[in-house]
Amino acid sequence: MRTVEQARAAIERLPHVGPARLVEDVRAIGGDRIETVGAVPANSAWIDRGRFPAYVALEFAAQSAAVFEIAGAPGAGGGPAERGFVVRVRGLRCLRTDAAADVTLSASVELEGTAGALAMYRFEVRANDEPIADGGFSTYVERAD
Repeated sequence: MRTVEQARAAIERLPHVGPARLVEDVRAIGGDRIETVGAVPANSAWIDRGRFPAYVALEFAAQSAAVFEIAGAPGAGGGPAERGFVVRVRGLRCLRTDAAADVTLSASVELEGTAGALAMYRFEVRANDEPIADGGFSTYVERAD
């Protein structure tokens, strides 16, 4: 089982840099779940008039899943991830239209299953502890095995 410290180190391996990196910390990791916190910074390309669209929560959840994969969490389908891509979005529900820049985001992302290089996730993202979006997505992950 991976530790929170190992998952925190995995954040630095995300390909996203500067304002494109939304995940800032890992609250918990265990089994098939990761919980992260972060924000969409005011200088992000997603920001318009101090706000970002709620569908950006999907990107935050996908980056959280990437941290889970990079950390090589149990059930993630093999060795640590080298790179991955979102290949399908399922049932995305945006529960509000937008949120303010720099608001605290939290994500709960759960691995539902894998099939070879494919992984299926469910997620919920909150902005200041209020739900902003939920749904599912699938990733294709290339591994370092």
